[in-house]
Amino acid sequence: MRFILLIIAILFLAACGNTEESVDENDAEQDEAGVDFRNIDVQTEDLEVNVTGQASTDSNEFYYRVEEAGNVILEEARVSLEEAQTDWREFEIMLDLSEKYSNNNEEPPIILLYGKNSEGEMVNPNYIPIDL
Repeated sequence: MRFILLIIAILFLAACGNTEESVDENDAEQDEAGVDFRNIDVQTEDLEVNVTGQASTDSNEFYYRVEEAGNVILEEARVSLEEAQTDWREFEIMLDLSEKYSNNNEEPPIILLYGKNSEGEMVNPNYIPIDL
């Protein structure tokens, strides 16, 4: 009886070990395609928006678009980052919303910053409201 319990315990532990390895492989794939942001600052004057911050990504680029109430008002654009001595690179995005913003007063426009994986799918989206 002890022998059977010992075999069941070993099989259970072996199965748990295999699950963790597959999760780690998936995390590694996501990290390669991802982008991280910090020190994001959004300054607005009238309908002109200046977004500054720092980004860290292996691909030296990230993407953004602007949405209002779930509708895209500025289509996707790519930001190329300059080479730097550290993992974090400075960026600046200048936006003119004067012809796009409807001033619906329901919810503010949102700038969406994100990376893309090898299939071109959005990863690590960051939603930042623009206070107009």
